[in-house]
Amino acid sequence: MKSRIILTVATALILSHCNNLGLLDKLENPGGGSKNGNYATNNYIFVSSWLVDGSINPSPYVECAGMTGVQRADCACTKAAEFNNRLKYAGQKFYAWLSINSTPGPQVDAICRLTGQATACTVPTVAQPWFNTQGQTVANNLNDFISSTFAAAVRYSETGADIAPDLVWTSTGSAGTALNTTSSDCSGWGSTAPSTGGVGSRISTGAAWTNSSSSACSTSQRIYCVAQP
Repeated sequence: MKSRIILTVATALILSHCNNLGLLDKLENPGGGSKNGNYATNNYIFVSSWLVDGSINPSPYVECAGMTGVQRADCACTKAAEFNNRLKYAGQKFYAWLSINSTPGPQVDAICRLTGQATACTVPTVAQPWFNTQGQTVANNLNDFISSTFAAAVRYSETGADIAPDLVWTSTGSAGTALNTTSSDCSGWGSTAPSTGGVGSRISTGAAWTNSSSSACSTSQRIYCVAQP
């Protein structure tokens, strides 16, 4: 009987310790998910499971809360990829597919942000493809991003979910560059004031994936998250 009591107490202590570890993991990773060191074999592109207004607010990750605009979007994309095992290697960054054409300030093109170059960039030849989170090939190379020839729609979130609504903030034309209207990017993705932002459709495989229509900056839409080459 004594040994059974000792065993019961020991089991309770172990379970309590495990629960505390789970709580610690949640406190350390408040955005959700678990950083377990596993890496993917593919480059991924996904649509965010969270919705943001034209000022890219709110952020589901506290680590990104102090940032603004495209920086906040990039941060959230990278965190979402990390917590859902979408990183191909340690330190890989995910970029939000967003362009800026507000004045004052330089034009910033989504394709250039993805390749880490300045505006009017040269798109390098990258043989590796990008997959959606259901394992379907979306783009065979970077040129597919600027030629509107996706093999499959981005469609799915970082968790693999197929969730509406379908509109995604982009302010980006089919060439991967900023739309030629200053009212298409919610004041550089920093405002919900009466204006509009260019959007794409997550279920399209043609030009509409990045440029389908526009939406009021006060509305909530998704963002595309793309793994850096």
